Amino acid sequence: MTSLKIVLASLTFFAAAFHIADTNYLIDPSSSLTLDGSSNVNKFTCACNDQFPRNTLRLDLSQGGKIAHFSNAVLHVKTNSLDCGNPQMNKDLYQTLHADKYPHIKLELSRAHLPEGAQISYRDWSQLQAHGTLTIAGITKPIVFEVKARRHADNKLRLVAAKEVLMTDFNINPPKAMLGLIKVNNSIRLNLDLIIITQQPG
Repeated sequence: MTSLKIVLASLTFFAAAFHIADTNYLIDPSSSLTLDGSSNVNKFTCACNDQFPRNTLRLDLSQGGKIAHFSNAVLHVKTNSLDCGNPQMNKDLYQTLHADKYPHIKLELSRAHLPEGAQISYRDWSQLQAHGTLTIAGITKPIVFEVKARRHADNKLRLVAAKEVLMTDFNINPPKAMLGLIKVNNSIRLNLDLIIITQQPG
């Protein structure tokens, strides 16, 4: 089961929207990152209880500002910060993701494609596409996802995204319980609703 880190996508749009080369970003505590899955008997949601760090992001624009290239746009989430609301399910999740050997899930953004003339406003949502890599249980895969962005203040953005991933793509076998009577489905949906705050370095 697993993995989040899609958070970074946010930064992509954020920096691009403000045309900032170097910026510090913070993820507001009101943000949420969850993992939705299902089995042959029920559905479940696991929430990330990790504290998101302050970081410095480097942004370079190309093709007239339509493509944003990033460096240092990396976010780590502790695997054992995922909480499914059930101790046994948490234990099964950590074992499935090999949390003892791979304690972090990592999302790294490389670039974002911005529609020509797109602006992030206070009223309307803007659609942005982000490219990067997602690492789960030591396996790294390229990832592309759509993000909705809307400005909340001059230094705040709200970013909302969801992405379906397959556990088997990361060499993870969907867990089973009760001698195989309960089988978790292969497809997992990552959801994020982030408030990103930027600060000029100083």
